[in-house]
Amino acid sequence: IDKDGNPKITSRSRLKLTFDHSNVYTNQPGDPGQQKGKIYTLVPTGRLAQGGNDFSWYCIMDIKVLEKLAKENPNRISLNKKNYNQVIVKCKEIDDVLTVKAQIEEMGFGASCIQEWLKQSEEQLKQTQYLLGAIGGVSLLVAAIGIMNTMMMSIYERTKEIGIIKVLGCRMSNIAGLFLTEAAYIGFFGGALGLGLSYGLSLVLNNFLEASGFKSVIPLYLAVGALAFSVVVALISGLYPAMRAMKLSPLAAIRNE
Repeated sequence: IDKDGNPKITSRSRLKLTFDHSNVYTNQPGDPGQQKGKIYTLVPTGRLAQGGNDFSWYCIMDIKVLEKLAKENPNRISLNKKNYNQVIVKCKEIDDVLTVKAQIEEMGFGASCIQEWLKQSEEQLKQTQYLLGAIGGVSLLVAAIGIMNTMMMSIYERTKEIGIIKVLGCRMSNIAGLFLTEAAYIGFFGGALGLGLSYGLSLVLNNFLEASGFKSVIPLYLAVGALAFSVVVALISGLYPAMRAMKLSPLAAIRNE
């Protein structure tokens, strides 16, 4: 048994197969007057990936072997009808899938393809993106106001220092560059912290999504872009405080207590 409570199946495992429910469920005594069903020992040759689809509950075997077992259990399984309940059609080009699907439906058969599922998933994904975009926009506005407020407080606390360096001949561009650099550092480290939390949350989500076949992925270009965007937002937020520092009167700044 693995950590999730599921049986471990390998090529050395031996499985039991029966068509008689009474061999498995003790509360089902079986049909009166019928011989008890046989129990077969199977040797697995492969294992499907675990997931939430129907194939997770199937045992797939050669049709000839199944026909032999059906003859040995005529009252429990029947293969008298030679038909198929499903046919899988593969197209050479992905662009031909919808056309082939339409042709199959014109022949009177039901057909489905992954493109339809993808289309529905894209619509759901767009709605999720709009919601997350709105949340992100509000968070971005709050972060920008927070950076601007931090820089304004920094100017207020260092008003006298700004006046002194102005009297000493410091250029206006250097003063602006000082505060813009501080704003950029705030944006960089804030973005880096956000990326770290995002990667951590992605790892946690993948532990829960693994069984369903989904996976959270944060590509490198997105991480770099988010970090650069954080710095740009911080620089824009720091423009007004930097201009405010440039316009301070040196004498008034020195007299400030």
